Order: sequence, then structure tokens, then C-alpha cells
Amino acid sequence: MNYDEPVRRVQPRTREERRALANVDEVQKVRLAQRREGFASYENPGNIAKPSTRDPGYIDEADRFNTDVQELIHEDQYAKKVKNEAVLSRKRAVEADRLEAVKQRNEESMRADEERLDFLVSADYGRKNRSGAAYDPITLDYGDGKDGERLKFEDDSAVWRAQMRARSLDQRGNSQFNPITGKERRVPDVAPKPFKPEWM
Repeated sequence: MNYDEPVRRVQPRTREERRALANVDEVQKVRLAQRREGFASYENPGNIAKPSTRDPGYIDEADRFNTDVQELIHEDQYAKKVKNEAVLSRKRAVEADRLEAVKQRNEESMRADEERLDFLVSADYGRKNRSGAAYDPITLDYGDGKDGERLKFEDDSAVWRAQMRARSLDQRGNSQFNPITGKERRVPDVAPKPFKPEWM
């Protein structure tokens, strides 16, 4: 035995490493992790049964051993109750506003009907049996007021426009002489333009 060679110091394994090497699966994992050559490098996935903090199923260790389950259920029920009450309160407010608007519209409609009935009852033209037109339906004479003057002016204007149109059509459609007799044709007469009242 050559004592001149230097001593090869090896770091002793820890207790966890010795326990891990006692398991065949752990030994295989360690050997796979130490393979180099042309093999694919081994990546340790960790404990696949334990969810990470980003997973939906993650729960804190302190909450896993919470024994006061009834208090948690009570808090969830209370939160749901508060949420439902807020929703119902908002719906009640909207319904109250809608009913108030309907009530206001009904009151305005009733007020308008009452005003209309009061007007019909208090109106003068409803008490006498007389026509509302500006002329006498029996004698066909125009009324003495401004309504009669306006109606007479409108009627005279309509007649004058009709006569002007008839003369214009006659002049454009016929010549100055009768083609059968050769005599000069008689142009349709037109009444003078009606005078518009000053107050109109």
C-alpha cells in the first residue's frame, strides 16, 4: 500500500440523501439526473401531487388545517346574503322610479282630461245651436267679422286663380281665330284680382 498518494476526500452523504438512496425510485431519479453523454437532460418536476401557487386548487398550509368550517360557511352565506340584498335593493329602486313615472303620467293625463272637459263645458259655442263657419248656411252670406272677410277673400282668390288658369290654357292651346268660321275667337273673361284686407 502506497502511503505517498494524497488522500481522496469524499463529502459524506446527509441523512436525507441516505434515506433517498434506500428507495429504488429515488436512486433511479438520481442516476437519471446525473446522466450526461448524449442523453437528454433530466429535469426534476418536483412533487407533482402538490399544486403550485398559480393553480386553482392551491390552498395555503395554514388554511388546510382550519377546523372552524362552520364559521367559513357562515361568512360565505352572509356575503351571498349581502350581495342578494344589494341586487334586490337596486331592483326595488328601479321599480319605484318606474312606478313614480307611471303615476306622474297618469296624473298628467287625468289633469289634461279634466281641463278638456272644463273647456267643453264652459265653451260658448256649445251652448247655442249656431254654426262655427264664417257664413250663414241658409242665405250663404259671409259673416260680418274678420272671419267672414277672410273666407270671402279665400273664395274669390280660388275663383280668380281658376279663371287665370283657364285663360292660360286657352291661349296656349288655341289660336286667335276660329279655324271653322275664320272669325276672331273670344278670350275667356277674367274677374279682377280680389283685394286682400289690410289687417291680413
